[in-house]
Amino acid sequence: MLYRRNVPNRRSPEREHESDEERKSIIPLPGTRVRCLAMNDPQAVPAGTLGTVTDITDMGAWVRIGVRWDNGSRLALAVPPDRYEPE
Repeated sequence: MLYRRNVPNRRSPEREHESDEERKSIIPLPGTRVRCLAMNDPQAVPAGTLGTVTDITDMGAWVRIGVRWDNGSRLALAVPPDRYEPE
C-alpha cells in the first residue's frame, strides 16, 4: 500500500533543480513493509533491514516515516535524505 505524491522520492543528479517537496514521491501508508536502503543517522539500522510503517508525518521539506524495524529499532526514516523501498 503506497500513497503516491506526484514527485520523485530520491535525489539524483538530473533532479538537482527540483525542490525538496518535489523529491518526495511515494510515501508508504501505515502497515506497508519497507526495506531500508540507506539512513543518514549515526544509529541507523543496517541497509537491507525490513520493517513495518507505523505512521507518517509531513514536515514540509521532508517526510518522517515511523517504522517498527524487525531488529527491534523504532528509528524513523527522514525522506529525503534517507532511502527505502517497499517490500
